[in-house]
Amino acid sequence: MIFKKLLVMIVFLTVWGSLAGNPAEAVVAVRIDDGALVSYQNAFPALQKSGIKATWGIITGRTGKDSYYANWMQVGELKANGQCIWSHSVDHISLFGLSRTKLQYELQTSLNTLKSHGITPLGFIYPMGDVNATILSWTAKYYKGGSNVGWEGDPLFNDLPIPNKYLIIGRGIYSTVSLDELRTLTLQSEAAGELFVPIFHEIVPGTPTDQYSWNVNDFQAYLDWLVASGIKTVTLDEALALPGSGGGGGGTGTNLIQNSGFETLDASGWAANWERKDTVYVLLENSPSGATGFFSGKRLKLVGNLNEVAATAASIKLSPGATYQLTFSVETQLLSGSGNRMGIWVDELDSGGNYLGGQELGGIYGATVSRNTYPYKAKNVNTAEIQINFYTEARAQGMVYVDNVIFTAN
Repeated sequence: MIFKKLLVMIVFLTVWGSLAGNPAEAVVAVRIDDGALVSYQNAFPALQKSGIKATWGIITGRTGKDSYYANWMQVGELKANGQCIWSHSVDHISLFGLSRTKLQYELQTSLNTLKSHGITPLGFIYPMGDVNATILSWTAKYYKGGSNVGWEGDPLFNDLPIPNKYLIIGRGIYSTVSLDELRTLTLQSEAAGELFVPIFHEIVPGTPTDQYSWNVNDFQAYLDWLVASGIKTVTLDEALALPGSGGGGGGTGTNLIQNSGFETLDASGWAANWERKDTVYVLLENSPSGATGFFSGKRLKLVGNLNEVAATAASIKLSPGATYQLTFSVETQLLSGSGNRMGIWVDELDSGGNYLGGQELGGIYGATVSRNTYPYKAKNVNTAEIQINFYTEARAQGMVYVDNVIFTAN
């Protein structure tokens, strides 16, 4: 592994459409999760009145089973009137830690159940927003897209074009979010030329009774405001078709990182398909229960010290001219000192394995727990394969944890 030893300050300026002279058009995709009867009774008429189509996440194992959920006739009515239907699993349980059989059941059986009612969903909404590399790869077997929910440290909005159609981030709109706050979020997305996916659960008359409910009058006012403001609205089906969006449709959605969750070990106990030159400061440890964005098993641990240390993923072969996206979970603890930085460096190699140069994708400073995404395109036209390195700079103090590493073609 070769690192460039020059410190380069890179400032990324994202000016949508500046070269073409036109800003990118902001888009809002309203999402309504769970298929509650009260949302059918209140949100559906409001959407009909405004002429807006939303995306409804349907839990197939609960639909029509009790008075809380809409029934299949009502779900069919949504579809017949142009509303978009996505699967939201069979049982609405976290997909983290499930056996392959159970994970396949939640994804495939919910798809087949919807099909049996005349609905073919293009996408899947991850219960609780829980998604990792394994879940993403299995989702791509059955669907053309996927949507989660952003947690602390995640972006509020989605870049346009969408970098990865299986990681469309939504923003939960809970009872504590006011109508004015929702409008402000929408305007922020519009100013950035990005896709905003507000997630609602229960649209209720009167005062919201729990954190998942939102008043129908405010919901109608928000829809009417979108229309009056001329802000474009789409379903998630339509979002998948936005020009240039990747990771599905125009891309494979396949994760190119081998052993992306550090779960498979070699004979020495180290992560298979990952390289390290330091066995003291580059380690594996069990993820704490419930750590945001992390697998339930192992994760990479880098310990700051006097020297630069790194973990390197197995070589990845590239397609000529293709663009890619790297996404991973990271936690930094007490990262300080003169080398107070964790970095992501990509070595670029030709077809013979010769080093051509590389790129610094970014760096993380201080203390954080976040899910991070970086675009990547080879700098050298002769690049045939790459190696992705996660490293701490020399003289860094503190610890860095990395997990759930996803690298996909757009």
